[in-house]
Amino acid sequence: MPQISAFYGIRVYMYFGDHNPPHLHARYGRYRARVSLDGSILDGELPRRAGSLLREWCELHEAELG
Repeated sequence: MPQISAFYGIRVYMYFGDHNPPHLHARYGRYRARVSLDGSILDGELPRRAGSLLREWCELHEAELG
């Protein structure tokens, strides 16, 4: 799985040609989540702080993701 970013222990992955809706995969320690491109969690879980940082990251990288 191609890692596209890593920050504060959060690793962000994206598969080419993955199923819809467009999304990211995030890992933080033992936590795993599938996340929409706007940063909302589709399934799985992340601690609140990691989720907030990931949403902010998605906002900063909106042009590259969309």
